[in-house]
Amino acid sequence: MKTASTTSTKNSQPIYITHDISPYDSKEVKELKEIIKLRDNEISILVNMLKKEKKTEYRPFSER
Repeated sequence: MKTASTTSTKNSQPIYITHDISPYDSKEVKELKEIIKLRDNEISILVNMLKKEKKTEYRPFSER
């Protein structure tokens, strides 16, 4: 999460300064992203398995 603070200059235009106040270190974020990527891959595999099963299960009698 980033916050913004403003500072005035000579010509009264604010300067926005952002500060990173994330409570998580980058190592933890990388690990969590990797876990999410693995989970998404597993979900994709399962969905494909279900699609294959659905195709074979609902074939007309004449094709069996």
